Amino acid sequence: MHYLLDNGADVNSGLDDGFDDPLYAAANQGCEGIVRILRSHGADITLSAILTSVLGEHDQIAQFLLKESIHTHRGAFSAASFEGREKVVRSMLEQGVDAEILDAGLVIASKSGHEKVVQLLLNNAADANTKASKRTVLQWASRGGHEEVSRLLLDSGADINAHGGWSLDDTALKLASRGGFEKVVLLLLERGAEVGGNAVVAASKQGHAKVVQLLLDRVADTDSEMSALALSVAMDYGKENVVQLLLSMGIEICQ
Repeated sequence: MHYLLDNGADVNSGLDDGFDDPLYAAANQGCEGIVRILRSHGADITLSAILTSVLGEHDQIAQFLLKESIHTHRGAFSAASFEGREKVVRSMLEQGVDAEILDAGLVIASKSGHEKVVQLLLNNAADANTKASKRTVLQWASRGGHEEVSRLLLDSGADINAHGGWSLDDTALKLASRGGFEKVVLLLLERGAEVGGNAVVAASKQGHAKVVQLLLDRVADTDSEMSALALSVAMDYGKENVVQLLLSMGIEICQ
């Protein structure tokens, strides 16, 4: 390789899309020594080379390329957050990341349940109430059943009762209830989440009897309209386990 490069070989030769140049190929295969040689001969750092090193878990190469790069790449930061590559994320933060990229990384890491990356981003002033696709980051974490991530967000001031989603009907409690994530539901209830009919209906539709019970235990009157609604929904959707639970609690079938 040294011979070729010293005799004029084009260090950036490859396809125009940046997915077949020598640096990309070396990063893709985890060949750190070759990556360093190519850089010493002026190889351009492309986003594709950074991404393939992140996704391929070649953290040393990713960190080297990021330190050599003039710009912080949003795509690389998102990929590192999605994959939970804490060292790579930390390296990019040390270079400086603007608030928009930081918050986008928080959403992605929260969706994926990467606690250490979430904590790192929150420690670097990521917004615990940031939104993506009309949902708050806490709603995304709750939707995925990520208990510890949800706890970290709540500890950082996430609005537990915020509404979101395309219908603005989603709450963290509703999304966790729909998924049957009992630990997340319990966490949210312990932190003061408001129990609304949307959460009860969501759990009843999916047949999550334990979640329905957790929710109704927080409702003072088990003969309330909410309890009756849960029974009606469970019957309509054929969720016998929920129907049996509610009948055992003394909920009457509406005539």
